[in-house]
Amino acid sequence: MYRSFFAITIICAAGSAAFADARFTCLNLEGDKAIQACTSVLAVNRNDVEVLDYRALHYSSKAYNEKNRAYYDLAIADYNEAIKIAPFNATLVYRRGNVHRDKGEIDLAISDYSRAIELEPKDWVFLNSRGYAYTERGDYLHAIADFATVIALEPTYPSGYTGRAWAYLKAGQPASGLVDAEKSLTIRPNEFDALRVRGLIFEALNRREEAIADFRRALSQRSYDDEIKGALKRLGSAP
Repeated sequence: MYRSFFAITIICAAGSAAFADARFTCLNLEGDKAIQACTSVLAVNRNDVEVLDYRALHYSSKAYNEKNRAYYDLAIADYNEAIKIAPFNATLVYRRGNVHRDKGEIDLAISDYSRAIELEPKDWVFLNSRGYAYTERGDYLHAIADFATVIALEPTYPSGYTGRAWAYLKAGQPASGLVDAEKSLTIRPNEFDALRVRGLIFEALNRREEAIADFRRALSQRSYDDEIKGALKRLGSAP
């Protein structure tokens, strides 16, 4: 009997160690190995919200990197399950919104961002993402309002100014956008998105040389960016 008890103890300890290793891999590594580890953990404990969250993140990353939309659906399914377990977890709702946005489901993304903001009204990251989603939907007034709230909550966050600059430009107010783009670049002088947006604003204002200069600075950071290359060609300047 003692030997049997001792053997069972060893087996349980080995199982616990394997479970702990799988959970560590899920939470700390990336790619297929991490997904497999998350899946093995969930086979033991389906209610592990953190592991559901991480597997969803891994699926979303895989969908983006491999251009395979089926993985977005798997990510959303995991978030749906996690949110059922923890319905007031604003981060889970926000991250599901990110997946919807990546998938091109802007209305669903805005719905999730809005719910996350209801749960955490002063989270400027949530507000910033909803501002960009509103811009993508063409709802520029709501976008500008969200970015204004972001700036009020976190005045040193450059993306709030860049986002509002972009929304102003899309709304046909490039001069207002220029003020925000300048502010963003004051905070972070080599911010790629701010350089891109300011370049587009300069182009809209027929300030060709300044636009080219910003696009070149942006391209020096991301030499592969086709949008920036296209902008330079449009202005008659070789990338």
